[in-house]
Amino acid sequence: MWIESHQELGRHPKTKRLARALQISIPAAVGHLMFFWWWATDYAQSGNLDDFTDEDIADAAMWEGDAHNFADALISARFIDRDSESTQIHDWYEYAGKAIRRREEKGERNTPEYKIWRRRVLRRDNYTCVKCGKIGGELNAHHIERFRNNVNCRTDINNGITLCVDCHKQIHKEEGK
Repeated sequence: MWIESHQELGRHPKTKRLARALQISIPAAVGHLMFFWWWATDYAQSGNLDDFTDEDIADAAMWEGDAHNFADALISARFIDRDSESTQIHDWYEYAGKAIRRREEKGERNTPEYKIWRRRVLRRDNYTCVKCGKIGGELNAHHIERFRNNVNCRTDINNGITLCVDCHKQIHKEEGK
């Protein structure tokens, strides 16, 4: 998957602020941002970073310095929004939304973020079909709804249930898919 990169990124005040905070060149700051955003298209498609540590974010951006300083620099430059309740990539859906919607429409189920979501749903439901009670075997994670209020909710754990193959087929028939 690709993400848009605007030619103004290297001249943008936020990028300059990030470069100054990290004491690196602007081309290096752009590179770290691009690695971070590419990672997010696979592992944090919703833009929500609550499940990731500062070390995860630094690793994603291929930052080799202090992870907390890097995260603080992203926050102070306003590439990341963090408050007492949540950590989000600033305006993520506005910039990555088209690419994420395209991926959703294609039904790409081999993305790392999808695989993590599926594993979490199955584990939460104790590898048991919530409709018929079948335990183990071939199980699917079924999306309850695809989009909510124009925000990608595909990988919200509350947007999934575990179903055996037969029950999953039945639900798809009922939904007309």
